[in-house]
Amino acid sequence: MGGRHTQNTYSSPIVIIDLIVDIMFMVDILINFRTTYVNHNDEIVSHPAKIATHYLRGWFLIDVVAAIPFDLLLVTDSEAGPEQGADDDDKTTTLIGLLKTARLLRLVRVARKIDRYSEYGAAVLLLLMATFALIAHWLACICPSVSAPEPSTFLLQAKYVTALYFTFSSLTSVGFGNVAATTDIEKIFTIIVMLIGSLMYASIFGNVSAIIQRLYAGTARYHTQFMRVKEFIRFHQIPNPLRQRLEEYFQ
Repeated sequence: MGGRHTQNTYSSPIVIIDLIVDIMFMVDILINFRTTYVNHNDEIVSHPAKIATHYLRGWFLIDVVAAIPFDLLLVTDSEAGPEQGADDDDKTTTLIGLLKTARLLRLVRVARKIDRYSEYGAAVLLLLMATFALIAHWLACICPSVSAPEPSTFLLQAKYVTALYFTFSSLTSVGFGNVAATTDIEKIFTIIVMLIGSLMYASIFGNVSAIIQRLYAGTARYHTQFMRVKEFIRFHQIPNPLRQRLEEYFQ
């Protein structure tokens, strides 16, 4: 029974995805040891020893804690020992969740680097959509804990999918109504989700039009300048061979 349980644990798609994420974190640590940085004198430092020292004094400890596969280690330890009850499993799951919260500290590094890509409209749009999906995921993880113990619309067979569907429909102000709050706690949670959704619309999706305009700013500038070239050619009555050369050079 123990061997079969171990095989089922490691063959779970969620565990496999989690393992891939852990490997990506480990690879990121190796990359950071070879990534240049800018010192206080605005100079690019490319010496391997200085890069390693700078990384060890900075984000190395947090990155290592975020990269350790606590879930696999704790599951292996619990399966190697005597058989445990449901309470021990719940404590192990809670401990794994608390240890994995160290990965949230890496979001600070992402926030510090967003301004570097702010001039690229496509990158900003992708980051905003990823932020929206991340908040919806966090709220979906909270949904089962605030739902009623008795059967409700929150608790279907696929709890996470249903919760994620509910949070997306609430954050986007769609609210089809097929997944709705039934208890007072669920209604309060729904109100909070709606407030978060309205704030996200004001702060994120209100800038989508400006981002899209920025994407086509280069094309609009090209057409404007090309029209000026045509007006210059027409005003000075430039002959055909030279006119074609001017247009081809501009293009």
